[in-house]
Amino acid sequence: MNGGRYFLVSFFIAIFVSISVSSFFYFILPGLQGRNTFLMGEVEVPNLKGMDKEQADLVLRNKDLLLMAEEWEDPTVPKGQVIRQDPLPGFSVRKGSLVKVVVSKGSSQSILLPDLSGLTLPEARVRLEERGFKVGTQTSKPSVEYPVNTVISSDPLPGSSISPGSLIHLTVSSGSGSVVIPNLSGITLPEARLRLEEKGLVVGSVEKVSSEDISKDHVISTTPGPNARVQKATHVDITVSSGAPLVSVPNVRRMSPNRARGILQDKGLKMDIQYTTSEEYAFGIIIAQRPKSGRKAASGSTVTVTVNTEAR
Repeated sequence: MNGGRYFLVSFFIAIFVSISVSSFFYFILPGLQGRNTFLMGEVEVPNLKGMDKEQADLVLRNKDLLLMAEEWEDPTVPKGQVIRQDPLPGFSVRKGSLVKVVVSKGSSQSILLPDLSGLTLPEARVRLEERGFKVGTQTSKPSVEYPVNTVISSDPLPGSSISPGSLIHLTVSSGSGSVVIPNLSGITLPEARLRLEEKGLVVGSVEKVSSEDISKDHVISTTPGPNARVQKATHVDITVSSGAPLVSVPNVRRMSPNRARGILQDKGLKMDIQYTTSEEYAFGIIIAQRPKSGRKAASGSTVTVTVNTEAR
């Protein structure tokens, strides 16, 4: 009897343990695993195509993902750039998951990159395409040395051995910066030169012409003119006054003052009258003039005449 009771107790204990273990594996353990998955979290796989390996690795690390890369030869994709990835962008994966990428080894054939500095942008594009390269980003940068829209430098540098199809990034001159030409009319040439240099401009040719309005050695005009917007280092040509134009003084002796005044005015000259008495000349005629006839005088200057007030 005791032996039978012992057998029954052992039998029920064995059944209880079996049921408990089964319940743990079928009901409790999956719940715990699901909870751990929830706690670990999931992230969306970013798009890595076109990135270099280092950039792709950094992006994945920021997402708590790991990078595994292999290299394939692909002449159409620049060396070092990601060609494809697995999982694809947009898929959700658990943190800590591996993202496999294929990185281009470029082509087994390599070409030396020519020096493009000083070429216009269209010229540089033709030169690159002739060698199987592609124009990448174009960055503008002010430059005094390189004219506007010409290439300053390239990335990679000239002489680099790179694969056909690679992107060549260019730095292009935006000029030396624009400035407005000041109004220099009426100031002296040294003053004008100083004003232009302060603006980053350069004095070009200097031409002298006569002027009745602008004093000698003062600026008449500039080319380009005042308020024009130009690039720094632009040459500005200056026209400077050589003074009033010179005219030949006509002979007005033995003329009446009225007739002499008309002749002098036609030449751009003024007349001033002085009087004297002389029995050698007729009354009311000019018996002397200064400057003398044939001399050169500035337009607008005065010819002084002497009129006889004594009759013969």
